[in-house]
Amino acid sequence: MTTRKAELESQSQGAGVEHNHTWLEIEQQPELWPTTLERVRDAVARLQLQSKLQDARVVITGAGTSAYAAAAVAPAWPRSIAIPSTDLLLAAERYIRDANVVISLAR
Repeated sequence: MTTRKAELESQSQGAGVEHNHTWLEIEQQPELWPTTLERVRDAVARLQLQSKLQDARVVITGAGTSAYAAAAVAPAWPRSIAIPSTDLLLAAERYIRDANVVISLAR
């Protein structure tokens, strides 16, 4: 558990506030942002994804804010498309027919 998340849980319990997992997850996200790019770059290098995915057709999917993140990433990734997971569930064959990789973003 992150420091910020633990702090928020402590504050909510001490103040008699109902425990809300989603709210706590959202509130602790800024603490993780500064290290996210570094963690992603490390994983890309460790898994040799740049060479493995160089010519891949990629579907990037997510729900809610993760769908917005997918939409932000897709334009920077050649041969990729962002599809909200609700759309993907309704017409998977339409979107993944030509895809080599499906990446799902989630919190």
